[in-house]
Amino acid sequence: GVTCAFDASGSASNVAIASYHWWWDDETTSDPPTATVQHTYTFAAIFNVSLTVTDSSGNSATVTHSVSAVSTAAGPSAAFVFGCKGRTCTFDGSGSASSIPIVRYHWWWDDETTTDLTGATAKHVYGFGGTFSVTLTVTDANNRTASVTHAVTTQ
Repeated sequence: GVTCAFDASGSASNVAIASYHWWWDDETTSDPPTATVQHTYTFAAIFNVSLTVTDSSGNSATVTHSVSAVSTAAGPSAAFVFGCKGRTCTFDGSGSASSIPIVRYHWWWDDETTTDLTGATAKHVYGFGGTFSVTLTVTDANNRTASVTHAVTTQ
């Protein structure tokens, strides 16, 4: 998720502010007891966040701002090692890294087939010997990707 901090302490009235109502533009709202609050979005995007303050006399005012919720986490990196015996090859993408979970390992075998996995290891049997450009693309929980390609030779 992407956590954003908000500060409504600039809100003013000639009487005390009694309530703060935040509309987060992600189908949720909150009514914190103080002017400062944090909200976690499940994905990065631009949100139109609204704040309604109500004073102790029952008067209210609303303001809306566009907020760009952007993850500061680094994107993933893709890496794999492999070994082949004949035309059967095993692959290990556990060297791939991300500051948030990797949720998908997409293997392109360069023989017109692909495999999508949630785990880092895979096995592939080639129908014929040769050199293949195998590509691993990893996707993290924020839908960011990274790819790496290695030449794999089979007998």
